[in-house]
Amino acid sequence: MKKVYFLAPAIAMAIFFYFYMDFAKEYEAAKVAKVEMAKQERRDQMIQEAEDRKKAIEEAVALNAERKAAREAKDAQDLAKKEARQQAVEARDLADSERRRLADKVAELEKDIAGVQEAIEKSKVEKQRLADESEFLRGFVAIAESNEQKFQAVIQDIRQAEAAHAAALVAAAAAEKK
Repeated sequence: MKKVYFLAPAIAMAIFFYFYMDFAKEYEAAKVAKVEMAKQERRDQMIQEAEDRKKAIEEAVALNAERKAAREAKDAQDLAKKEARQQAVEARDLADSERRRLADKVAELEKDIAGVQEAIEKSKVEKQRLADESEFLRGFVAIAESNEQKFQAVIQDIRQAEAAHAAALVAAAAAEKK
């Protein structure tokens, strides 16, 4: 019986060892499979992350390109607005300069018009004065002509009187001689 105490545990140990070895092999295979599966999952996860990263990078590049295009469009629009604003300012300054130049010209022309109107008024006054002087001179000439005729008549009378006086003197001298 002493052998049974020794044999039973040894057989149980052999059976246990057989099952343990079988279990250990399966456990080792399961553990290796689990590790391999974990490695595979990690590889898959890394591949997925790489793909996700690649996709995110592509999306970021596409978004960056869109932003760049939008920024360039906005910059172009801002530049166009700035140029339009600058052209408007230049046009306003040109118009203001032109307005001032024309206002100065208008003031100069108004001054010239006032000078011309003043000259016209002076000319009208001078014309009236000359017309009055002409009328006076016509009247004076008519009076002078009439005076000339009167003086001619007086001179004629004086000549006739002198001729008559001379004839009377000659007749008196002749009468005295006789």
